Amino acid sequence: MYEEPEVCVCLKIKLTEILEAIKNGAKDIETIQNLTKAGTVCSMCVSRENDPYYERSIHLTELLK
Repeated sequence: MYEEPEVCVCLKIKLTEILEAIKNGAKDIETIQNLTKAGTVCSMCVSRENDPYYERSIHLTELLK
């Protein structure tokens, strides 16, 4: 069975929620955070720079490319 990846582990925000926000016009990190709250707790899911030990497999900056 497929388990959808969580982008934001702190708030349990799934990949589809982030992709939906981007589909609906989110073009930057701040807008994604405002719409989904992803990356607003520990911020490790925002970018590799915020995740020095590579604990997150997906980062918001990568999804915006």
